[in-house]
Amino acid sequence: MIEKIVTTVIAALLVAGILATFRMRRLHLYVPRLYEYSNLSDRGSLVELVLVNAGYQTEDKIQLTLRRNLHYQLVAATLPSISLADGVVSIPRLTRKQEASVVLLVEGGSFAEKDFVSGASEKGVVKIVKRQQGEAYYTPAEIAGVALLVIAFGVLMAGGAALLAGQHTKLYGRTPFEILADAFTPGLAEWRKKLAQEGWEGIDGFFDHGYFEHYAQGGFVVENVQVTRRGESIDATLTLINPTPKRLEIAVSLDVPREFGSDKLTFLAERSWSGLVPSNERRTIKLRYDAKPNAAGKIMAKLEVRLARGGVGQSVWAWRWLEV
Repeated sequence: MIEKIVTTVIAALLVAGILATFRMRRLHLYVPRLYEYSNLSDRGSLVELVLVNAGYQTEDKIQLTLRRNLHYQLVAATLPSISLADGVVSIPRLTRKQEASVVLLVEGGSFAEKDFVSGASEKGVVKIVKRQQGEAYYTPAEIAGVALLVIAFGVLMAGGAALLAGQHTKLYGRTPFEILADAFTPGLAEWRKKLAQEGWEGIDGFFDHGYFEHYAQGGFVVENVQVTRRGESIDATLTLINPTPKRLEIAVSLDVPREFGSDKLTFLAERSWSGLVPSNERRTIKLRYDAKPNAAGKIMAKLEVRLARGGVGQSVWAWRWLEV
């Protein structure tokens, strides 16, 4: 399960970064030319304003507000829809990567950068940039943002790779995935401990693949294990539980160490069971195995369980030892 969490987080951050880049509003204004002398007016100058939609979104209802202590007259424009009124240049629309150029006759003083008061569209803000021909349409803040995004993605990928590489390395008896899973899910550590105390081993898949999410706290797919012995035969009765929304393919079996195996033949059908357990149902089954007692007079048997969702997906194995 925790592998899915880490992978999902990394993928989500990457997708979010890409979407943020594409959705970023970048309306850039720069002044490539300022003509101090013009035949159009003895007391004025010409200024060219270039507005660039450097983003990936169409910008509508753009307005550039200029300082009103100067007098402005629209001389030329690259788009017929551009207008000028009361010191406000209006541009109805700029599609992505489109630019618009405006030439204004300015009278009453010299035009400078401070004479640009503000600029905005319906959803974006205009920024003044200093751009020479051929340079990128990125402000220093935007470049820094992209750099941080790349660095953060690199750190996440490196961290994810290190986590995956060390998934079988244990720290204080737990793998990194177990530590993270326990941190994300309160009570998970106690759940693992309870099942371990019951004798279950190999239970990582039960948690890593998310099966535990459907079970009550401390629960497991096998419950109510009861073992009895009749001479050199061992009988086990147990309950299989499927509280998940889908059917589970479950297989259980009894096995005995080879040195204690019986000379008598125990049919596979008696010592194993496999089948589908429907959603939200229980099934009680019985298993039997013939075995020889060990030196202490006890019979040891290994109860194994395998489960998968409807026969599809990764299987989960777990086992515990029975002694009677």
